[in-house]
Amino acid sequence: MVLFDFPKKLYFYFCVVILFGLIMRSYGIFNPLTEAWNIRQAQTAMMTRNIYFDGLNFLPTRLDFFGNLNGNVILEFPVMHLITASLYNFFGINETLGRVTSIIFYLLSSFVFLKLSLIFLSKNGAIIALFIFTISPWNIFLGRAFMPESSMMFFYISSLYFFIKYAQRTSAIHLWLGILVLSLAPLTKPPAGLIFIPILSYVSTSNVSKKAKIKLIFIIVSCILPFFIWAVYANYTNANNPNLPKNWGNWLDILFGRGGLVGNWLSFEFYKNVSGSIIVFLITPLVFIFSVCGFLLALKKSSFSAINHWFFGCILFLFLLAGPNRGHPYYQIFLLPPLALYAALFLEQNIGKFHRQFSSLFIKASSLMILIVHCIGFFYFYQYMYDTKKRMPYVFEVERLLKEHFPQNRYALIHQKNATSGVLDYYLEGSSKPINLNNEENAQRFLLKEIKNEANIFVSINTKYGNSIIELKERKEFKKLLNEVGTPVLETDHFVIFDLTKSNKL
Repeated sequence: MVLFDFPKKLYFYFCVVILFGLIMRSYGIFNPLTEAWNIRQAQTAMMTRNIYFDGLNFLPTRLDFFGNLNGNVILEFPVMHLITASLYNFFGINETLGRVTSIIFYLLSSFVFLKLSLIFLSKNGAIIALFIFTISPWNIFLGRAFMPESSMMFFYISSLYFFIKYAQRTSAIHLWLGILVLSLAPLTKPPAGLIFIPILSYVSTSNVSKKAKIKLIFIIVSCILPFFIWAVYANYTNANNPNLPKNWGNWLDILFGRGGLVGNWLSFEFYKNVSGSIIVFLITPLVFIFSVCGFLLALKKSSFSAINHWFFGCILFLFLLAGPNRGHPYYQIFLLPPLALYAALFLEQNIGKFHRQFSSLFIKASSLMILIVHCIGFFYFYQYMYDTKKRMPYVFEVERLLKEHFPQNRYALIHQKNATSGVLDYYLEGSSKPINLNNEENAQRFLLKEIKNEANIFVSINTKYGNSIIELKERKEFKKLLNEVGTPVLETDHFVIFDLTKSNKL
């Protein structure tokens, strides 16, 4: 039984595209976690490190920024976390290994996406689809970031591929692999459950007998059970941890909160953020035009009905989870496979016309301009996303000072205006807790309470997200209390460090 009947002529083109993709993803592989989406990457790295410390136990996962209290919190099922933690056993703790794990999943998802593309497109079209998939700016970054999106993309695409192959061949190995990857897809990232839509669409219109079709649909629907079990466990664990802030780790709030559905639908910011993310960074403007043209062609092709349903499901997802999509552009990665297939469909049907017209001087000049614009776009994308000093420029200086002055048992209260916990907390290699100065009286009570809980450091640090030092200076009563209960270690225009050990007797 051949699991992947890979056409030999495609090996060369596949290898060229994949090599190009690897080169693009190798850039910044040794970056610290202060680049773009730093908080999400740092939290993933923190969970991974704790899984390693706990002997690969992940029930539950832990974060370190709840002070010396219970930091148990459940988010997605930690597939890439576990793989990376296992690598730590051999190579030691290094966040680069998390990036390597993401790159491996990129390679696997690229191979399966090419195989999926061959079901709907010609060989030329499949290579075009793979190339579009490979050069997507969001996919380039996520394909080497310390985040679970790359692993999710593999399970997401593989689910559709294996169930299609089973419907075509009724091979047991395709069925069992389909069950495995479909069960893991929403576990790695809940919105990956979108893949149930094209699977059910394809199976319901396949040539499988009615009895076998009903049985297969039941099996497919049953694959959602592991996700529901994990969701129940997650909500139970998070709800029973009194140390978590309100709605922290609450899946319903993550999925449907953050501004509310109607509030986001009526917000210009929602449409600007989502459309800008998709058109500019997910698929690039030129390829987006190809995708729209391909979508219009696909509406007339019955063979693309499953892909059309997939696309409509993704659009519905954008609106039903408007809050997360507005604030987290990496959520739009779910749209990449169908959009790449649409663009490739249009190009494979028109590539002959483009070739004949390329002799025109105007077409050559236009093509060169488009290429230059795209290269400039990628240059700025790399400058913006991979800059390790743009967003949190003082993290490593503060980390060094903290480790010098507090060589062990570090418990820091970290003040970062408009920024949530993660990056400094990760590199601190100790316990930490965020302190918010919006309400000065609450902040004073919080400071005294945490000193009693053995907090020994106060840090205020500027980030791109807000000037913490100015805010600290404006909170005069809080600053006065801080000077009474602590000793300044260093005060600069960018960060402030106080030693609180003299007040642990309070």
